Amino acid sequence: SLLTLVLGNVNLSKGLVFGIFECTQGLKIVSSFGVNFLPLCAFICGFSGISIIMQSLAYLKKAKIKTAPFFIAKILMAVISCVLSFLLYPIFF
Repeated sequence: SLLTLVLGNVNLSKGLVFGIFECTQGLKIVSSFGVNFLPLCAFICGFSGISIIMQSLAYLKKAKIKTAPFFIAKILMAVISCVLSFLLYPIFF
């Protein structure tokens, strides 16, 4: 309900929640609202979903790479891609 207040639409907040867990379903829902929500789609793509992150963690443990920096990097990648798409959106659309 908090996301619905922030985003202003129940289906849009549902798309964001789905995108956090599994990016293809979330992107499908969010992209149906049009190009105006490109930064939200960029956030979902940058984060790539918890399901993909969990699959990556299985390989990272074998390579002895710490998981916390990887997870923080995925969050930063999502935020940076969202901000860049928000800033570049007026230039291209």
